[in-house]
Amino acid sequence: MSDFFGVVNFDDPPDRPFIAGDIRLDDRGALRDDTDADVILRAYERWGDECVHHLLGDFAFAIWNGRELFCARDHFGVKPFYYARRGNTFVFSNAIAALRKHPIVTDAIDDSAITDFLLFGWQQDRESTAFRDIRCLPAAHTLDARAMRMREYWTLPIEEPMRGDPVEGFRDVLARAVRDRTPEKVTVSLSGGIDSSAITALARDVTSDIDAYAIAFDSLIPDDERPFATSIANHLGVRLHVIDGGAYRYFDSRVAREQPRNDPLDAISFDMHSAAAQRANVMLAGQGGDAVMYASHSYFFNLLRRGRFIRFAREIAAYHRRPFGLRSSLRRALRFKKKMETPPPWVKARDVVDRWQRHFGDEEDIHPTRPQAYNILRDAGWQRLNEYLDPAAIGAPVEYRNPYLDVRVVRYVLRVPPMPWFAEKELLRASMRGRLPENVRTRRKTALRVDPTHVLMTRQADELATIVQSCEALEPFVDRMQAAATIRSPQRTPFESYLLAFPLGLALWPILKKR
Repeated sequence: MSDFFGVVNFDDPPDRPFIAGDIRLDDRGALRDDTDADVILRAYERWGDECVHHLLGDFAFAIWNGRELFCARDHFGVKPFYYARRGNTFVFSNAIAALRKHPIVTDAIDDSAITDFLLFGWQQDRESTAFRDIRCLPAAHTLDARAMRMREYWTLPIEEPMRGDPVEGFRDVLARAVRDRTPEKVTVSLSGGIDSSAITALARDVTSDIDAYAIAFDSLIPDDERPFATSIANHLGVRLHVIDGGAYRYFDSRVAREQPRNDPLDAISFDMHSAAAQRANVMLAGQGGDAVMYASHSYFFNLLRRGRFIRFAREIAAYHRRPFGLRSSLRRALRFKKKMETPPPWVKARDVVDRWQRHFGDEEDIHPTRPQAYNILRDAGWQRLNEYLDPAAIGAPVEYRNPYLDVRVVRYVLRVPPMPWFAEKELLRASMRGRLPENVRTRRKTALRVDPTHVLMTRQADELATIVQSCEALEPFVDRMQAAATIRSPQRTPFESYLLAFPLGLALWPILKKR
């Protein structure tokens, strides 16, 4: 974890090549005594811009040798890379705040990016930020900054399906991903589910110095995360710290964000990361587990739609329980579609419906056996989540690491046959047999029965509606009266509460008020 900031004048070449970035490399073999930056410099000297094909890990960096300014970002965009250019001046950093201090960068807002934020909570254009002058290097891309040529160097592979029992191999590749990310002292974001529990168990093989942090909402809504997290911590012998999520208010203020806030409970994340930073500088997490373990029901309804009934029956019979989501797969196979939610009527942009349909419409099935998992893992949301949780953005000096988004793990699971291994995360559960308490290992995916943000919005409805209604700077983007009325409405749905967080986050963004 290291902040970086660079200014390059293309008319003023350096005396020798230099590299600036935030880099954590895996699988270094005989190069363990070299720094990560030295390894990348040597790779660039040998392979040029093809060096990224030889790198594994999380990285964002720029190399300036007087002829070329080569910039690169890792496969899933774990490390942010922002930049701006005017004339022959190019500035870059992992932090938007650093770029905003440079004179070539103004506070001009990107209106299209703001529309995306109001609809989805983040920009769909992977290169955009909330600021017109500041751009973002997308995940798995390189940039020749002098020529301003960008290219995608990697995409999720489609490889031959695996044969045989995949459990031991999966356990090994996930353990390696955890081991590469786990220092002697580490913290873990722990829920009561299988994803983060598995990461904690594998980290325990690396170190005994672990502090786990869980968030419980049982003081606000029905929530059984606390006893499950306690069971895991006791079983593995790790120290557990439980944060009372029900004690927070909607959009509690902690630190100012450089971009609009999309999470009304981000104060919880700040407090958890700040507390974790007192114990260690790394936090492991189980985010990405749902994506890599996604059951991809469309594979089965496509078998039915193509009339391949014998193969469908054979693969279903291979699983001794009723497959998760089978009913919805059959329904879709018969061409019944779930109704798409309508876009929020308070967003004013002319192309709202087009943006909404592009985002939520049916996607092409690219991967032959795991199409939905494949598409989820390709989504821009992972890049945006990583940017949101970066230490420079969240304001707490702890690095968030997700072993499930390790390239080796993702490649492995995309080769595993969908049945029985991704019905209710059977692959992960089988790999954790004997490692976790049985009540945790066999616990099915359980969402909160009530959304805490929906409850808090109802409790603070008048206060929150007034924030939107009184913010004149929102007027170009939001029908303030309609948004405020929906906040106050007793018939407001949880999905509407989710969407209303975005105009509220924008209204509370200090930059908007300077417009």
